[in-house]
Amino acid sequence: MIARGPPTDLMRTGKNLLYLGLLLVALFVGLERWRVLLQVLFSSACYFATLPLWPVWLPLGAGCAGYLGYFFWLLVSRRSTRLLHHVAVLFLFAAVILMRTWEALSVVPQTQWLGDDEAPPPVLLVRAGGRLKRALDERKAEGESYPVEREALEKLLRDKGRMPSSGFLGHGLRLPVQVVLVSSAEGPVLTPRPDDRPGTLYVAVSEDGGRYWITLLGMSDYPCGRAEMITGEDRAPLVLEPGDGEGGEE
Repeated sequence: MIARGPPTDLMRTGKNLLYLGLLLVALFVGLERWRVLLQVLFSSACYFATLPLWPVWLPLGAGCAGYLGYFFWLLVSRRSTRLLHHVAVLFLFAAVILMRTWEALSVVPQTQWLGDDEAPPPVLLVRAGGRLKRALDERKAEGESYPVEREALEKLLRDKGRMPSSGFLGHGLRLPVQVVLVSSAEGPVLTPRPDDRPGTLYVAVSEDGGRYWITLLGMSDYPCGRAEMITGEDRAPLVLEPGDGEGGEE
């Protein structure tokens, strides 16, 4: 019996090219899904009502990208690898094709990133603004002036409970509503301040603490737009003031 020698360089190169091709095809087929998920992970602020089935697509994407680099290294270094890695590539390729086929032929359940929001960001921010407005009005009814210092506002927010989610995602994490105090104000903040993100509530308080204006910072367009003031029906920035009765949680 003639013993078989080690695989030739040509055979080894052919195998590595085959698996690289399969991985490239898999990445191309799932590109749309991974593009959305990469936006969620790398954007400082974004909003998607629903997402692809990320508990499946994220591991598939990581596996395909990792093995693409691994087999490229094998190709360059002219090395072979164990059968287990070949099987893993075939599994990833088949899983991507099957997932996309399933999505094309049936209604695949969509998912949220980290739990469900009750409403899109503008509605959540108006509710948060209404909640903050009531807290300020209750403070005034108790005989105290509106807070003109950050420490007083933070204490008020702690006493009234944690601010809700803004509905936006930043680098894969839910962004809570951020409250920014503007002291000694003569009116509301009507344009976004530099570096303030979507999901911000501006609380402008007069120098004597006798009046306030709340404005809301949303997003110009979805899924990843610039910070822009939330407007009312007249297209002017929505402003919540003492006694105007707007901004409820319902």
